[in-house]
Amino acid sequence: MTLRAVAVSAPDWVAGAKDDRALNSRDAASLYNACRVAAAEAAAGRGAWGASNWAATDPRAARAAARASTLLMYSMDDMPAFRALIERQRPNLLLIGAMSLCLPGAVACAREAREILGDRVAIVLGGRHASETVWLPDRSDRRAATLGRHAGAPLE
Repeated sequence: MTLRAVAVSAPDWVAGAKDDRALNSRDAASLYNACRVAAAEAAAGRGAWGASNWAATDPRAARAAARASTLLMYSMDDMPAFRALIERQRPNLLLIGAMSLCLPGAVACAREAREILGDRVAIVLGGRHASETVWLPDRSDRRAATLGRHAGAPLE
């Protein structure tokens, strides 16, 4: 099976368009950063990513292919663009980046993708904030069993 990936930065606003005075980026820098190894593998033609929809014969074309499979959402008003991307790419792997503010939008995206694609897609929800509720009480002991957890941590 060929890997067909889509990466989305979930929306954090209920409605509206990005104002040009906003101090956040139109470029999904954190999402791209999270996908950089996959994009590098695709550009180099290595592994599953090298045969994916992010791959191409030269690095510039590979970047264009990856960008065609990504979407930076601002608000829920962007859901039609999300639906169109999902229907056009028909991914079997959906990566949804979501910080705390974006969690409701991320869940809405996951639900929509599941409705469109059913069980033919693996949906991965990720974001730094999910892991900010855990810490290492003792920096010298890096075992998972020693993690400290905030009461609001989504992980047990």
